[in-house]
Amino acid sequence: MHTLTNNAARSLCLVVIALMPTLAYSQQPKPRQPRVRQTTRSAGDLIELKSNVRLRGILESETNRSLTILVPAEALKSVDKRLFESSLALTRKEHHTSLDQVLDRLRKHVADMPDPPDPADAILLAFLRSEITHAEKQLEDIDSFSPDFLWVTLNADVIRRTEPASPADRQMLLWAWSENIPDAQNCTTAELLTLLKARNVEPIDWPLAFIKRIPAQTQTADEWIARMALVKYAFGKPLNFQGTSQALVRSGNVEPLDVASLFGDMIKGQIETQLGDLFGELLPDNAGRPQPAAPVTSPSAASLEKAIRIAESENSFGFRSTILDLTGSPTRGNVVVRFHTKREDGTWKVIFEKTEPIDALKVRPDAEALLLDDPQVKQTLELARTIGGDIDEQITRAVRYGAATMAAQQASDRAFITYESIYLETLCGPRLSLLP
Repeated sequence: MHTLTNNAARSLCLVVIALMPTLAYSQQPKPRQPRVRQTTRSAGDLIELKSNVRLRGILESETNRSLTILVPAEALKSVDKRLFESSLALTRKEHHTSLDQVLDRLRKHVADMPDPPDPADAILLAFLRSEITHAEKQLEDIDSFSPDFLWVTLNADVIRRTEPASPADRQMLLWAWSENIPDAQNCTTAELLTLLKARNVEPIDWPLAFIKRIPAQTQTADEWIARMALVKYAFGKPLNFQGTSQALVRSGNVEPLDVASLFGDMIKGQIETQLGDLFGELLPDNAGRPQPAAPVTSPSAASLEKAIRIAESENSFGFRSTILDLTGSPTRGNVVVRFHTKREDGTWKVIFEKTEPIDALKVRPDAEALLLDDPQVKQTLELARTIGGDIDEQITRAVRYGAATMAAQQASDRAFITYESIYLETLCGPRLSLLP
């Protein structure tokens, strides 16, 4: 499984150092801290039927016509035996159909790979073959399949009301189910947290072991393409791009970041900004003074199109982009990580997005020392000093911002690894939700 290297993270920091005089131009207010939600309601989503049956679980999908919710089988059996029996039959049928679908797709994919296989694809091929074996074994045992959890699909006309849970509540419930806490869906989040802590369980991210207990579901062509893009990124040849909203360049193991080219554009922009300041002082009311731009976190159309062309030329169905979002503050910003995948109709969509804030108010001595010792950073600082003037304070600020950027990127890396792991645990599920 691949992640961006520290060198790639430092390259983003070099962008920061080049732009620091411009960043000092304006101050943005600190973002509001999220308010902690105090609640005594039970964890999980609530579905109340017109028959007065109340179901608690994890809502998987909802439309104007129906919804699907994951619930413990025994809990459903205790409140509505008929609904339990029909849901068990449908879950078993869906599980069987999904395994057949996954097996057919995997066998075709392996058959289409070069023979002998590319050495670079050895790990990928081994993973795909292990998934084939896993699906075959599940199909052999299909008659005895008795899931702990069931997919319950309900038409809108039988539902009285729904009460959605927060993502944090759902996450807590999944951990509780993973730990087999009795009647977890009817406990409050606070109660579940206490019970989990008593078991020395930290409910962070996803309980990956629980994923294999979820009955399989059929996957659309777009979901399968996206899932295989994640698989190839993890076990094959990863394709990465990074930069700013104005310029995305290839990075990672395939080709080094073209720092010189990127810096040339940014230093030129910095000089133009400084000249604009000087010219603006000659105009009434500073009419010519450049105003700080609103933050732009999405890559430009041209830059993204270039990345897509590279991906398609290499027959890749997915790539990762890391964007440094400069908010105009010398102490704030964001690192935005996305994973882009191709869809069946040839368009590209983002299936993962994580925005990690940059906090340069915090001192990080070890990271700052590491940056100052980096050859590329040293070269950039030497270039900055040739401009003249007292820039030591700006350099200190820049290095601190760079260290904060590295910390933000490492945090976003961890978030992506967690997301990726969810869908690599088994190719039979859970469904991969595509952003609209």
